[in-house]
Amino acid sequence: MPQVELPSGIRIRYDERGPRDGRPLVLAHGFSVGLEMWFPQMHVLSQQYRLICWDARGHGGSSAPAE
Repeated sequence: MPQVELPSGIRIRYDERGPRDGRPLVLAHGFSVGLEMWFPQMHVLSQQYRLICWDARGHGGSSAPAE
């Protein structure tokens, strides 16, 4: 999955699905899980919306805080 690296070196993993011109829908996961929790819903939702999912810092494929 793609990642974006910020100037500070922090990496955030994300996933985008659906039509680029679709209405955006941002999916955020809860504590101790990653963006994979949305996989069961992504297929249906991406038919109508542009989905943007991300891993919060320290979860999934995103880098953890230093402290």
